[in-house]
Amino acid sequence: RLAIAWNYIEETPGNIGTTYLEQQVDPILKWAEQKAMFVVLELHQFYWSPCTGGNGAPSWVCEGKNYGTGADASYKAQTDFWHGAKAPDGVTLMDHYLKVWKKLAERYKNSKVVVGFDFMNEPMDLPNATTFEHDSLYPFYRRAKDVVRAAGAPQLLVLESPVFRNLGLAVKPEPI
Repeated sequence: RLAIAWNYIEETPGNIGTTYLEQQVDPILKWAEQKAMFVVLELHQFYWSPCTGGNGAPSWVCEGKNYGTGADASYKAQTDFWHGAKAPDGVTLMDHYLKVWKKLAERYKNSKVVVGFDFMNEPMDLPNATTFEHDSLYPFYRRAKDVVRAAGAPQLLVLESPVFRNLGLAVKPEPI
């Protein structure tokens, strides 16, 4: 699993670049190919974003939100992502995120090393833990699948269950 961060790919809203992929990801993929290894690319986050004290989503996702930093701030910011928060350009954060997945799928669809795409690690919406999977997570996974497949990428799709599975709550996976 190769964790990469959204904030390195879309540094400003709507400007999806390839410099990070060329300089940081592609050399790892080349090394993995030389070692006969396979890679699952994952858009990774911890504490959601640099703006909440972590890494993952770009700092611009927090503009005008006054989240602060730390765990509570990161939970609130991720909850807002699932509930349609918009970027400074008026486009939803989720739509921006899916455009990054489109770029990744287009770039790596023919890779012999990239065998899978993990859409998001440890997804969560703590205030809505009992309805999150059905109402938000699996609809997102369906959209992400459609974006990747429309780009022509045949790779395995990795769907992580909500992080609160680790807290003992039952998960309810759905087909996508």
